[in-house]
Amino acid sequence: MRAALEYAGFGVAAVAVHLAAFAAIAPDGMAAGGDGGAGAVTVAAPLGAADPALSAMVRNWDAPVQVAAPPQMVAPPAPQTAPDALPELRRDSLPDLPGLVAPRGAPAPTVDPPELPKLFAQPETPPKTRPRARPDPKAKASAPASPPAQRASGQGTAAQRGQGAAQVQSGGGNSASALAAWGGRIRAAVQRAQTRPGTRARGVVRLRLAVTAGGQLAGVGITASSGNAALDQAALSAVQRARLPRAPEGVRGTHRFNLPVGFR
Repeated sequence: MRAALEYAGFGVAAVAVHLAAFAAIAPDGMAAGGDGGAGAVTVAAPLGAADPALSAMVRNWDAPVQVAAPPQMVAPPAPQTAPDALPELRRDSLPDLPGLVAPRGAPAPTVDPPELPKLFAQPETPPKTRPRARPDPKAKASAPASPPAQRASGQGTAAQRGQGAAQVQSGGGNSASALAAWGGRIRAAVQRAQTRPGTRARGVVRLRLAVTAGGQLAGVGITASSGNAALDQAALSAVQRARLPRAPEGVRGTHRFNLPVGFR
């Protein structure tokens, strides 16, 4: 590119010089044509004495081309570095939960009532039998028929009435009707001494009593539990507190009675 510009500059300069020289010598040549042109011959100025403008133009063409310095590249801003990874959260292990408590509405576990000791009466001493006198046939015919065994009704509360009568277990030699009447009075005495425990439970406790002819309690035991320890104990306490009646006249010895005690 630079060489082409130099050649073009030199060509323009040469053309300019020739045109200047031609312009300078053309009038004189015409004037000296008649005289042979001897006086009109002049020496051309050297190339270095040319027009200063042309010389300056030539110098400008000969001057080295100034290459503009490339613009200074500005370094791009450094990319923002990603933030460091967050520290890993530590998960503490939770302590084991305590055992759950059963809700209040859960049914209470059933517990069998403790078996109460059964009291047994002392062995009954058989009464001394006396020789029976022969009954008088006339008196036997006139005597009224003996009433059937009485059913003990008792004098307890309405909830206690209607229970089974006291059954008598006695030895021979005593009137069955007299023993049945005595058992009814014993049952009534127990019902008078009977109190209800602090529970709403219901049941029947079957007891066996051993009572002397003088009205003393010789022994008491449970033959059939009610299934509730409080009711069983209340029945035993009622028998022990009761003032048992004496045996009817003619009944001797110790006799056993099966007595049901109900709680309703």
